[in-house]
Amino acid sequence: MVTVRLATLDDLNFVADQVVALHGETVWKDLCGPPDRGVIIGRLLADLCQPQHRCWVAEADGRLVGVCGAQITAHRFRPDVPYLQEWALRVVPEYRGCGVGRQLWQTAMAWGKQRGAVGGVRGKPTVSGERTIWTRKQESDYAGMA
Repeated sequence: MVTVRLATLDDLNFVADQVVALHGETVWKDLCGPPDRGVIIGRLLADLCQPQHRCWVAEADGRLVGVCGAQITAHRFRPDVPYLQEWALRVVPEYRGCGVGRQLWQTAMAWGKQRGAVGGVRGKPTVSGERTIWTRKQESDYAGMA
């Protein structure tokens, strides 16, 4: 059974490790050097104090297996339109394909919806190309998100 909860200070090392691993699995690895772990930890600490930023972790079998970080932001040309923007979504390899990513993203979307976000943007920059998914608030739009 997988449970999703807000990340705590005790989870920062796991979250930082996942951000570093995510960098190595995406197109970013070819565009710039490895991320600075100290900068990641500093940003995560700052984000935990911001009301528009959240980070969740997924637990299964007594260990952390996934992470999702997101923030509510405004559209550049429509500042009156808040939306949820994902900045990290990763599941450890042995738990991929089990719905953990979907559960993390749905948790993030529900949080954003409660705070007035009209939708969410989840980018998936991969070596084969970048795919961005726009999800509206309707419950039916959550189906198929991984």
